[in-house]
Amino acid sequence: MCAEGTFSSHIAQTSVATCSGCPAHSVSRPGGTTISDCKCNAGYTGPDGGTCTACDAGKFKQVNGSALCQPCVAGSYSSAVGSVSMDTCVACPNASYSPLASSSLQQCVCNAGYTGPDGGACEACGVGTFKAANGSSSCVACGSGKFLNTSANDAEADCLTCPAFTNSPSRSPSLSACICNEGYTGP
Repeated sequence: MCAEGTFSSHIAQTSVATCSGCPAHSVSRPGGTTISDCKCNAGYTGPDGGTCTACDAGKFKQVNGSALCQPCVAGSYSSAVGSVSMDTCVACPNASYSPLASSSLQQCVCNAGYTGPDGGACEACGVGTFKAANGSSSCVACGSGKFLNTSANDAEADCLTCPAFTNSPSRSPSLSACICNEGYTGP
């Protein structure tokens, strides 16, 4: 009988010398009789008895066999090749996100309403500003005649309009920044 990691198609297995080794990165159970008994190791994928390829960065495979490598979930990444566990997938920094099967920290980009470098710390857009898109772009100031008194806003529609006959400079952080127009009076 052939040992683990080998196979033999000879009917009369009289010696270990008739056993052949499985292809690289694959293994068989003791007593394997055909090359298709050789299964890709965890961390590798391919057809039974064929060429086994390491799982790409951003993916993993926990079992032996021909199953496909599984992707790291969105919001995480892994730069390791040939991973055997989803534990190699690392969560993106707070307030950032990455697509399915991301392979590097730089694929973690700041969420809308936050800004910072790709793969780095993301900070909330401050009062008077917003950011509608994911990524490293800067926060945008609310226009004149508007104000915004909360942070981490992700839409221009979040900017509130000053009351009638008042105006404010761009990037105004509160209603008190809205002052009466010339010719009008009030608080």
